Amino acid sequence: MSEGEVTVAETTRRMSAKQTAARIELAAIDLALEHGFGAVTVDMICAQAGVSQRTFFNHFRTKEAAILGNLHPVIDQRAAREFVLATGPLLPGALMLVRLSGEDGTPDDPKLMARRFRAISGEPSLVAKQMEELAHIEGELVEILSTRLRLESERAGTPLSPEALERQSALCGHILGSLMLYINGFQHGRESDPAAIAARMRELPTDIGAVLGKLV
Repeated sequence: MSEGEVTVAETTRRMSAKQTAARIELAAIDLALEHGFGAVTVDMICAQAGVSQRTFFNHFRTKEAAILGNLHPVIDQRAAREFVLATGPLLPGALMLVRLSGEDGTPDDPKLMARRFRAISGEPSLVAKQMEELAHIEGELVEILSTRLRLESERAGTPLSPEALERQSALCGHILGSLMLYINGFQHGRESDPAAIAARMRELPTDIGAVLGKLV
């Protein structure tokens, strides 16, 4: 067998494995939404996905992992470079920097992502695991926010002190974590339509201002 044939065979194998994992994820998510996370078993997921337990455990260690999926939050580096030089609402722009993707860089389907977050929202342990994932990129987000805040203050002729810059960027980073939960449907949203989610994001500056006005 030639090197080219080996490459084609390996690519086909990886695509098949990816499709199987996606089928298992969808089955786990649908079952959690229908029955509640606590009532779902690995046997139920396997039956719905049409796979054996051995195949399931080749892809996921637990039913929790199947619902969370093999996707991880990452920063869109190109968008980040544009963001630090941009003007306009800070937090909605920063939210757009975060996306879910697999190891090969493939992003999550928006409608599946909405269903995934609905399934996660009903189980505190899954919410905690998702927050752990977000915590991994919070430091990177804070650095990006710090650069944006510094440039904005310099353009305005009122440069921030290092202490103020650290406080404000850290605060924005913490707020972003909560907003990501809100936007992705952990608390209120039930939209599966990406356009509806985007419309809600555009309302954030007004909503944030109204809430903060009551807190300070």
